[in-house]
Amino acid sequence: MLMTPHAIGPDDPVRPPARLAEYVRIMRDVGRELELPVVDMYSVYDEIMAAVPATWQRLMSETIHPNLRGYRIFAEEVARAITGLRVSLTDLPVLHPRLPCVLARLNARLPVRVLAMPPYDALRAPALRKRFPDAVVEVTTWQPDAQSLAAIEAQAKETG
Repeated sequence: MLMTPHAIGPDDPVRPPARLAEYVRIMRDVGRELELPVVDMYSVYDEIMAAVPATWQRLMSETIHPNLRGYRIFAEEVARAITGLRVSLTDLPVLHPRLPCVLARLNARLPVRVLAMPPYDALRAPALRKRFPDAVVEVTTWQPDAQSLAAIEAQAKETG
């Protein structure tokens, strides 16, 4: 599967929209040639921008990076490419940021549990101890390599 980048604002002097459009055209051609599905985020964002520019702006953190609302659209489009069905993620519960909770635990000198894939599993505890020398950090290595999606999901549920 290939995924195009999303459309950018028309006034970006650093990233000329015409050049990005040419790159996207090449990606579409490669997808056709290799018979790969193409998740065309460029077209999705371009349609949004053309219809209601303010809506496009509400999907962006700044001129080139989407925010969480924007990435939700990415996820919906990937799900559609995989399943062939329109998927809406608007009904998902609101995620609560974990960073404030982790910082509160570190400041209170309470243990922190981390789940990380290699090589990040070896980097997390030393990085946290640089800022919080007395931190008690328990790192669990997660190895999702070569697992089916069902096995990864089951492991994630088991781990919490």
